[in-house]
Amino acid sequence: VNGYDKIKSLDIVSFEKDTKNINVKAINTRTIVADSSLGKNVNTEDSYQLNTLKGKSNSEMLSYFDELLAVKLDYYLIIPMDYFKEVLKLTYGVSFLNDYTADKFAKGTIKITNENIVSYWDSDFANDGQRLVAQNKFLQAFFSKIASVETFFLYSKISEVTKKYIDTNMPISFFRDFINNVTFNSSKTNYGFTPTQIFYNLKEGKIWDRTRFDDYLKNEFSDNKIQREQTRVEVQNASGTVGLATKVSRYISNSGSEVSRVGNFGIEVPRTTVYVKDRNKFAETVNFIENLLKNTEFRFESPEKLSTADILIIVKEF
Repeated sequence: VNGYDKIKSLDIVSFEKDTKNINVKAINTRTIVADSSLGKNVNTEDSYQLNTLKGKSNSEMLSYFDELLAVKLDYYLIIPMDYFKEVLKLTYGVSFLNDYTADKFAKGTIKITNENIVSYWDSDFANDGQRLVAQNKFLQAFFSKIASVETFFLYSKISEVTKKYIDTNMPISFFRDFINNVTFNSSKTNYGFTPTQIFYNLKEGKIWDRTRFDDYLKNEFSDNKIQREQTRVEVQNASGTVGLATKVSRYISNSGSEVSRVGNFGIEVPRTTVYVKDRNKFAETVNFIENLLKNTEFRFESPEKLSTADILIIVKEF
C-alpha cells in the first residue's frame, strides 16, 4: 500500500511447507468488485482504505478477501511503500532487468531507489500484464538483495525497519521461513498474474467475474490431496439467508472438491450438520470442512436418504 492507503500490489501466495514450493499470483488492483461486504462497485485498490475508514482491523481485511476469493486465507502481509523507501535508502537501491519500457524507465537494466520507487510503481505500462510482471521483477530483486551478503552488516537496521512498517499475523518462525524461501529458493517460486479474461471489460472498468475467477483459483490453488479424493459434495441451505449455500459451495469447489448440487433444505436444524459417507476415504475434505465451518455437527454415516453425494452439508450459519 502507499501513503494514501491505496493497494498498489495484491498477491495471493501459496506456500507448501513440506516441498517449499511457492506459487505467487498477482491480482490486478485496477479492477472493480460489483458487490461485496464493503459495498457496491468497489475499486480493488480502494478496499484497504475503505476497510480502515469502517474501523475494521487488518484481520477483518483478510476476511474480506477470503470471502471475495472464496479461498481460506491463513495469513496476511501488508507492506507499505514507506518500507521499500527506507530499505532502498539503506541499501542504495536495487538493479534488475526491466522487460518493458514505461514512462521514464527504459527496457534494460534499471536501478530503483528510494527516490524513484513510487514513479516506477505508478508507471503507465502498455497493459496490465506488463505492469504486473514489472512489479514482480522488482519484488524478486528487492528481497534477494536484502538477503544477500552485501547487506549482511545492515541486518539489524533492516530488521528495525521491518518491525516498524510491516504488518502481518504470521507467527515469527513462519514469517522467517517464508521470507527465506521467497529469497533463496527462487527456482521453487512461481510468479504469475491473473489473466485479463477473468474480468469483464465494461465502460466502468474491469469488473470481477466470480465464475471465471473461481475456475482460475481452483486451477491454481486447489489442494492436490483434496482433488485426489474426488469427493462429491452437496450443500443445502437451512439458514433462511438467501445465497448462503452458494457462498459455502464456492469454498468447497475452489478447494478441489466437486460440488454436485446446491439447494435449500426444508427441515429446521439446530446447527450446521455434515454427513460423511467414509471418514477415512474423504479425510482431507473433512479436515477442510472442519476448518471452514464452525459450530458444526459431523455425522459419519451415509446421507443416502437425503443425498447421493459423498458428503452432505446442511448449512445453518457461516
